[in-house]
Amino acid sequence: MSDTESQDAPASPLPMLTPSRQVIIQVGDRRFTTTERTMIEESPFFESLLSERWDSAQADGSYFIDADPGLFEHILRYLRRAVLPVFYDKLKGHDHALYLALLEEAKYFQIARLAKWLEEKVLNDVLIED
Repeated sequence: MSDTESQDAPASPLPMLTPSRQVIIQVGDRRFTTTERTMIEESPFFESLLSERWDSAQADGSYFIDADPGLFEHILRYLRRAVLPVFYDKLKGHDHALYLALLEEAKYFQIARLAKWLEEKVLNDVLIED
């Protein structure tokens, strides 16, 4: 192939992303709609739950998790955008109880980066305040 042929050849197409299927996660009494990709990118727990290895879907196609829906909101927000949570009030400071509760959920759902950050955040804040 000559130099002119390689310069005129069309660039190879970008790889096509396969669309991620929509999933409904039932947490306690609330339903959360998201995509499979969002749920499995950082969580082996959700990768396993949503895999076809086990028949874990409910009759309506949703997946049930026995957890606190208020905490799950923060988990899902993190999985969607990878933004680490900050629970801070001008008058009260950081909400350590919420950080600790979210840490337990992050560990349970096997979200390593979030769990590590929460462990460091809580530990650093406690050491600084003491």
